[in-house]
This record gives sequence, C-alpha cells and structure tokens, in this order.
Amino acid sequence: MATAAAAAASARAVANGALAHVPRYGFTIDAIRASSLGGNGGGGEGVESLFPGPPGAETSAMRRLLEAHDAASLASMAESPSLKSSSGNDAQLNDDDETAYRRAVSLVESRLRRSFDVRAGLPDALASLLISGRVPNPSTLFQRSGRIADEALRLAAWKGDYSMDWYTTRLRLAQSFLLAELHMLAPNRASTVDDVEEGGEETLKGSTEILRRLAYLRLPLSGPTIGEGQTMEEALKSTKQWVTWGSRGWLGIFRSMGL
Repeated sequence: MATAAAAAASARAVANGALAHVPRYGFTIDAIRASSLGGNGGGGEGVESLFPGPPGAETSAMRRLLEAHDAASLASMAESPSLKSSSGNDAQLNDDDETAYRRAVSLVESRLRRSFDVRAGLPDALASLLISGRVPNPSTLFQRSGRIADEALRLAAWKGDYSMDWYTTRLRLAQSFLLAELHMLAPNRASTVDDVEEGGEETLKGSTEILRRLAYLRLPLSGPTIGEGQTMEEALKSTKQWVTWGSRGWLGIFRSMGL
C-alpha cells in the first residue's frame, strides 16, 4: 500500500514537472520524456513505468498530466489581477454579490486562457476523462467545470447562501465555462500549436465572448448592459452560435475516443 502511494506521489511530481511541455507534446508520455531529457521528446522510456495503463486509466500519463494541469490552473486563479480592487487591495468580503459575480466571471475567463494554451492536446485528454468502457460519461466534464466554478466563486468572495440561488449561480458559471471550452475545441479551431500565430487569439476571443454571454444570461431582458455592452437580448444570440459551433467540440472529443 505504501509502495503504491509512493509511486502515485512520484507520478504526480513528474507530471507537474512536465507541464511546460504539454503545449508542444500534448498530454502524452512524450511530454513526460521531454521533461526528463531537458526538452527533447522521444527518450527516457524508464519513466513509463510510473504511468501504467491505457489513456483512460487514472494512472496513465494522459490522466496524470490533465490532473496536474487542472490543479495548476485552479491555483493560478488565485493570482488573477481581477482579485485586486481599484485601490490595489484584495477583494473585499463586503462587496455586493453582483460585483463578486463579475469578479468570478473574470476568474473563469482566466481559466479558459489556460485551456487555450494547451488546446491542441486537450480533446484527447478530455476524451480520456470521458471513457467509461466504450460509453462516454459526460458527468466527468460537468464535475470538472463545477470545481472551476466553485473555486472562482470562493476566490471572488461571492456570499450567496446555500439556497436555490447558490446552486443556479454555480451551475450557470460551470456550464458557461464548459460550453466556451467546447466552442474553443471545435476541430477547425484546436488544430495545431502554430494556430497561436495564425489567428489563435481570435479563437480565444470568440470563446471568451461565448463564456461572458452565457454567464450573464440571468439579467432581465431589458436590464442593464454587461461587460462590453451586451444586454441579455444580445446574449441570447450565443445559444444559436454555440449550437452551430461549440457542439463541434464534442465531435473532436468523440473522434479522439474513436467513436
């Protein structure tokens, strides 16, 4: 038991050390090898023993790297400039919930950027998370986005009590991230690392816009403008846009699963 725990701890440490190579090699054993060889993939086969099993196994390199990436990305949210007030102080606990929610949306936007940085390999990694035999299990993706929403609301000092409003706010923010991430991972978007230099920032901008529009759907139709001037009426347009484009992100994931 102690040996298994030590091996798991070693695997997590190695995966954490390999995160810098994920943008180039994806969530693969090659990223692990590149880390062990100072940036050159294709060697260091000895590390493979730390990551047994197929890609869908919890012990696989793909799952360990995704776990490490998600943990590091969550931790990075705490360093976001949006947690500072205009005076440079930390977010105040007495901020109203609307201000705190706006701050939480900004934190989720920063988390989306972390997904953007590794988007070329992310469909395969998310596919490994979905695998349950040969049947996709989408609940794992909802759980993942739920953790992101929880952390964003906590860091933003959103004070909603455990009423229906707490659950609907958490669910809205989690779904906004998930759908924006899928929008970003559509096959014609998450193609290559070189895409960063070939309009990739436009992809991020479009997916961030989807996130904002969905996150602010709770406002009254004739209510105040949000962010860059969107009203809820304009935000509703994002539904059709996601159905047209974001759903293709599922196609990329399913292709990675061989379905």
